[in-house]
Amino acid sequence: MGKQGSSPRPHLASPSQHVLMEASIPLDKMSVEEKLRALEAVWTDLQRTLDEVLSPSWHGDLLRARHDRVQENQAPFGDWSEAKRMIREHTE
Repeated sequence: MGKQGSSPRPHLASPSQHVLMEASIPLDKMSVEEKLRALEAVWTDLQRTLDEVLSPSWHGDLLRARHDRVQENQAPFGDWSEAKRMIREHTE
């Protein structure tokens, strides 16, 4: 497991289970920068254990459906700069 004194890793739930995990992170007292650093640390840690992370079957179904739409020229694509501009407008 982890270092002495650290809590055990939570197990991954099946798609039919809902897992609630109480975080002891003071999010209301953290700056945006601190929150982003915490997220980055979590993603970095998850990357070390990718073999333990199983995607639910619906992910594959969704990817196949999207792939089919692209193959049938039914998937709209946009300019990345335009997409970023639209995101900024919606978040400001």
